[in-house]
Amino acid sequence: MTDSSSPDSLQAALQALIDELRAQSDLRAAAAILHRAALACGLTHVGVVGDVSHPDALRDAGGEALTDLLGWPRDFIAEWLERGYSAGSASMVAARLRHLPFAWPAASWPDGPPLPDGSRELAVLARLGITGGVMVPVRLPRGRFAAVNWLGPLDRAASERLTDAAGPELLLLAHYFLELVRERSDPPAAAEDLARMTARELECLTLIAKGASDAEAARALGLSERTVRFHIANATEKLGSRSRSHAVALATQLGILGSVF
Repeated sequence: MTDSSSPDSLQAALQALIDELRAQSDLRAAAAILHRAALACGLTHVGVVGDVSHPDALRDAGGEALTDLLGWPRDFIAEWLERGYSAGSASMVAARLRHLPFAWPAASWPDGPPLPDGSRELAVLARLGITGGVMVPVRLPRGRFAAVNWLGPLDRAASERLTDAAGPELLLLAHYFLELVRERSDPPAAAEDLARMTARELECLTLIAKGASDAEAARALGLSERTVRFHIANATEKLGSRSRSHAVALATQLGILGSVF
């Protein structure tokens, strides 16, 4: 957020960009809209990790990288990917612990352990004048995780003010952009996506996902081991999975088991 802009004027400018992005079908044009949003916030770069399990640079339908439209020199992106920062940086660890926009950098959470040391990635970003910004974590279908990071020459206090002033708008921009990415890359819905599980099947799968044996799951649910195995076999068939462990993996990815920690 620039010194001369008010929160209301910034929100209005970002809302106009949200409307423009929602009507957009071209990925390169959509990436340019993200960068315009960054400039409206007084920022310089937008970092997009479209899927943390495949953290390569985003590309358009013709195979051209979109990073140049988001403010990044190509040699910088090559170094960033080589160092593994797209998926394993301290900032991405922080993002995995949240679901709403937050000011970056963040050293720790009030009720959690310290985050991994991010000094090396901060030093790399500082070469481009990046000292702060807003991170927007995004949960995608099928248990995937992505993030859109709005970065520039901000200190911690300015990053927090920007998060308060524009967090909801940046969240919407991130979601609409990643939905456009997803529409171009996701396969059609599969049988496991549409599986309808009974409450007992989910209970049994959840306990197995938490490491319980059949006997331990049976004691916890007041069932026989045979009945537990029956429910797990049904769940495995409904998910189209090849084994119990595959069924647990699919159900966890689909988000139907809840927390298994």
